[in-house]
Amino acid sequence: MAKSALEQARVSDADDLVPALYRQARSKIERAEQAIRDDNGLIGERLAHEATLDARLARLQADRIEQQQLLAEIEAAIEALEQELAPRG
Repeated sequence: MAKSALEQARVSDADDLVPALYRQARSKIERAEQAIRDDNGLIGERLAHEATLDARLARLQADRIEQQQLLAEIEAAIEALEQELAPRG
């Protein structure tokens, strides 16, 4: 589940838009896998859960940034149209 959430975050460009949070999730996955290999299943499960939440947060923050960028583009286009349509006089 954590790896799937991390992949969804990557597809949302979280690795570029919120790299620290993306790296944090990836690191927790690696630590979870190591804990499970070391027979620390409870710690591994906790880290995997935290990694899933971090990855989901990274995806949501990346989506928010992209939406803000799109909104700024739309607002700029509207302003340009308003100026173009404004009476000259």
